[in-house]
Parts: sequence; C-alpha cells; structure tokens
Amino acid sequence: MILELSKKLSITSLVITHDMFSVFNIADHVAMLDNGKVCFEGNAQTLQHTNDSRVSEFISRFQPDARMQ
Repeated sequence: MILELSKKLSITSLVITHDMFSVFNIADHVAMLDNGKVCFEGNAQTLQHTNDSRVSEFISRFQPDARMQ
C-alpha cells in the first residue's frame, strides 16, 4: 500500500520499522540508528553488502535461514 500510494500520489513516505523485509521491499533510502546515532545511510542494496558489523548482524536475523533457527 505504501508503494502504491507513493507512486499514485507522487509523495514521499517516512517509515520507521524493525521489519527488514519491508525495508527491502519499499525503501529507496535507508538510515539505521544504533544507540541514537546513524550507523548506516544509503540504499537497500548497499545495506545488504555493508561491512559494518552492527548492521550486518542486525539484518542477518532476517535472512530466510535465520527464521528457521
């Protein structure tokens, strides 16, 4: 619905979420906070390939294999 409305109305949406599945499906730009400070800023593809261990550890929880554990 967010993507549909964004395209239909030509609007920008700010979504705050821990749901990385949604991030990878709807985000053009991502900022991630750790202890109140920005630890990542960029697009979702760059997010998936970051070398920042805090970011990698967090998003690894949302890989298909991680849900099985």
